[in-house]
Formats: sequence, structure tokens, C-alpha cells
Amino acid sequence: ARYITFLLFHIFTVLSLAWRSPTSTYYTISANDRVLFIGDTNTMIASAKEYGFIKVFENEVHKLVPNVTFYYGGRKNAHPLDILENLESFLIAEVNPTKIIYIVGNDQFSDDSLTDSTTHLMQIRKDTEKLIARLIQDSIPTIICSTLLIGERIDGSNAFDNLLEEFVGITKRIASEFGAMYIDLYSQIQRHLEIVNLDGANMGNLTLNGRILNESGHMLVALTLLHELGFAQTPISSNSNSYSSLHTDLDRNGVLFQQVTQRQVKENLIREEQLKQRFATVIGDEM
Repeated sequence: ARYITFLLFHIFTVLSLAWRSPTSTYYTISANDRVLFIGDTNTMIASAKEYGFIKVFENEVHKLVPNVTFYYGGRKNAHPLDILENLESFLIAEVNPTKIIYIVGNDQFSDDSLTDSTTHLMQIRKDTEKLIARLIQDSIPTIICSTLLIGERIDGSNAFDNLLEEFVGITKRIASEFGAMYIDLYSQIQRHLEIVNLDGANMGNLTLNGRILNESGHMLVALTLLHELGFAQTPISSNSNSYSSLHTDLDRNGVLFQQVTQRQVKENLIREEQLKQRFATVIGDEM
């Protein structure tokens, strides 16, 4: 029965792609825009903390584009239908957003998701489509950003790796089907972890606990959003897998260069201290 459900799910995906014509869409932030961010816990934190990716993004956009207003629709432990409910409250309040940026969250994945992942993905797809359809109904230009991460290991050993990769593909197809812009935050995060997570840690590089972004995680998301929405004179190259590469791409606009450089120096010092301690331990053992 589970195999049949899995097969039907993928048949449905193929048919839905044939039914709707995929499109490639691009938006940026313009003067007098009213931008609404929606999402779950990470999005809520991003609008509340000074280092949050929304606050960082907002500050940089304000330097370059006049009269842009930002609204915050992040909600703790939110699933797509919770986010839809939250969205309705903003629309009822006549915020009238001209752009919506949806950070697809990871709150919707729990240990129960692993029990029957196919059924769970089918439900998430259905709920996400319902949310995006509501945005399209009002012809609001929508930017969908893929989910972030659950676990930082890059060897495929995180419990949710297969589920998240499948979901990222679903999110990209939904964006294409509904004519929304798509930003692949997940792949950018994975490329960065391949460079910095040399120890195979499950947290600490970009997250506090494998799910909730730390300051470095917020910085990477902010830099990626700024680039993807056109606030960089040069594109992120295929080799831009580290903060230093992102700095090079964005430095001409002065985007967060000083802040990120200071953070990078601090991280290098911490890493050097850790290596010294390990070396001392090894020498001590040999003696």
C-alpha cells in the first residue's frame, strides 16, 4: 500500500507539471514597494533580531531603494496552513503588499514526518499549493525561497536529508507551476557547509541546534537574498561556496563587508584555538 501511495504521488507530480505551464519569473524590490515576509520560526526570529536576515536585508535595501516598507509575518512553529491564516490577517488589515517573500520553513517536519514520508510530503505539497494559490489569487508578485536545513552534516547522515531534498524539488516545481520567483536557499547553504563543516558537526556552523539559524546562518541567507534580488553588481559564481566568495561578489556595494569580515576573523581565531587544543591533547597522549 505504501508503494502504491508513493507511485501515485509521483504520477500526480508529473501530471501537474503537464497541466500547468512552467515559467521562469524574476522580481526585485522597487521604490514604494510594500514587502511582506512570511514563514515560520526562523522568519519570525529574522525580523526580531538585529542580526536576523530580514533586518539585515531591510537595512541594505533601504540604503539603495527609497520608500520601501517591510512587514513581518513570521510565526513560531508554523505549518503552511498556519502561515496562510497569518497571511489572511495581513490582507484583511489592508497592508496591501506589493511583494511577498515566503521563506519555506522546516517547522513542518518532525520525527513523525519520517514514519511515512511520502504521505507527509503529499500533505505538505497540498497545503503549500493552497497557500501559493491564495497569493496568486490577488496577483501579488511572490518570491518563494526553499526550506533551510535540519542538521548540518554533509555526508547524507542527517535524518531528514532525503525528505528535505525531495521537498526542495517539490517547492521548486510549485514555484514554476504558479509563476512565482524561486530562490534556492537550501543549495546555497549546502554548498557553504561543504566548505566550513570540516568536522562533520551537526550544528554550530549555521545553526544553534540544527534547525534555528545562528548569526552566521542569518548572514548567509541575507547575502543570498540580496544577491538573488539584484542588489549585487556581479553574480555569485559557481565557486562562491564560502563567505569570502560572497564578500567578493557583494563588496562593491559595501554590503555588510565589515560585519562579515569581523565575524570571519573571529571564527578563524576560534578554529585555530580548537586546533591548538587538539594538538596539545595529541602530544599529551603520546608522551
